[in-house]
Amino acid sequence: MAAAPRREPAQESLTFGDVAVYFSWEEWRLLDEAQRDLYHDVMLENFTLISSLAWRAKRRHVCTQDLNR
Repeated sequence: MAAAPRREPAQESLTFGDVAVYFSWEEWRLLDEAQRDLYHDVMLENFTLISSLAWRAKRRHVCTQDLNR
């Protein structure tokens, strides 16, 4: 099996809005409690993951600046 080709790092920033799912009030009312709980859990996980990416990017930027001094 051949190795997958290496991908270049993404050049665009990823935001929470890029991965968030929004419901209208009418759609939200159609969800049962379990579906609302699942939505909450998934959105919280997405937020946590996106936040960690931002933290790593800032840390990498600071480390790079320190090396250039």
